[in-house]
Amino acid sequence: MGISLWLVPTPKQTALLKRVMSIKRSAPHSPSSFADFHPHITLATTPTASGLREAVPLDQPAIPAKFRSVDVGQKYFMSVYTRVFDTDALAALRAHLRVRLGESAVPPIPHVSLYYIDDADADEREKVREVRDACWSARMASR
Repeated sequence: MGISLWLVPTPKQTALLKRVMSIKRSAPHSPSSFADFHPHITLATTPTASGLREAVPLDQPAIPAKFRSVDVGQKYFMSVYTRVFDTDALAALRAHLRVRLGESAVPPIPHVSLYYIDDADADEREKVREVRDACWSARMASR
């Protein structure tokens, strides 16, 4: 595991994300499914905090997060997530962190996880995908 550096959404974005994250299965099979956590974009993960502190540029300005889509994946930490636009500022910071910390320290895509779902509850990922697709279809039909 290690320690992670996060980019945290604005308070308004966080409130909206937490509303979505509060909708979850009441009795999952695994106690690690649907864990409570603060919405965040993991920028990098390293074994020690000192490595992270040293990797961040001293003059690094805040980077606003812009959400792109809701996706469903097959990995625990990317079970259900909101993909984030990789803006120039975010892409530059992620590239800088890859150079300083190594390719594997930076997640493959910028995202905010909404749910962590254990493989014991993998069917829940499919349910979320179905709801997402139904919402998208309804939205497109109303245009």
